[in-house]
Amino acid sequence: RSLGELLCTVPGFTVFHRDLQYVVGVRGFNANDNDKVSLLINGQRVLGMHEQEFLNGPINLDNVERVEVVVGPSSIFQQANTLAATINVITKDTQGTEVIAGVGTSLKYSTTVMAGQRWAEDKSLNFSFTTEEKRGFDAWDPNFRSNLAGRSLTGELDQPNYFGMVRGKYGELSAQAIAYRSTWPELLIDNGDLGNQGEFTEEFYSLFLEYEHEFDATLTGIANFKVARCEQTRLNQDGPPRNAAEVSFKQWFYQGEMGLRYTGLDRHLVQVGVQ
Repeated sequence: RSLGELLCTVPGFTVFHRDLQYVVGVRGFNANDNDKVSLLINGQRVLGMHEQEFLNGPINLDNVERVEVVVGPSSIFQQANTLAATINVITKDTQGTEVIAGVGTSLKYSTTVMAGQRWAEDKSLNFSFTTEEKRGFDAWDPNFRSNLAGRSLTGELDQPNYFGMVRGKYGELSAQAIAYRSTWPELLIDNGDLGNQGEFTEEFYSLFLEYEHEFDATLTGIANFKVARCEQTRLNQDGPPRNAAEVSFKQWFYQGEMGLRYTGLDRHLVQVGVQ
């Protein structure tokens, strides 16, 4: 039901806990906070700034057609921190409207709404929105449990959280907009005080536009633009005020590219341009 569960089935991957987060290890390379893995939605990188928690978030595979995993460094294709692996989530092309809901012992509830329409091969529009809430469990050593007061926090997913996506194509122009928010408990403020009600929130919002024009069967002109906003907060509004570390990060990201792609050589692709 999650990317974390899916990656457990990929050879060479291990998913484990670091404090309250799910972290992926690739071929024994267990980097903290998933910072060496790039997450892509339909080919577009959508990670936050650091300490990414997408393995247990609201990307719950209900609206996913497949997940492509590239093992190893990919910085020539992605950003420079792509040292361990690239995970590309391909969402479904929906015709009409579909609603999926689920409940369970560890899953309080989940709801996914999908809608889409394809008018022609080069004219389509798709929308999906997912939200869910999960119960946690006690994964802590007995010697530390006195600081938790019976809390079951590991794996917990609070509200509000969501994963929304709109993508479309009109002729040679394509676009994709993504909204993601994940919230879970935070114990590392004020040394896990029993009165601590800390909260960790990660958000990112992005818009990607791309235009491709075929001059002939082997030469294509490309132009794209991406803007993204990332935010991360660690708050402790209801806990003890002494020594409580609260942080808030916000970042805007802009990227543009223009170039030419040539496929006239057998089993080769040549692309030149400027970013």
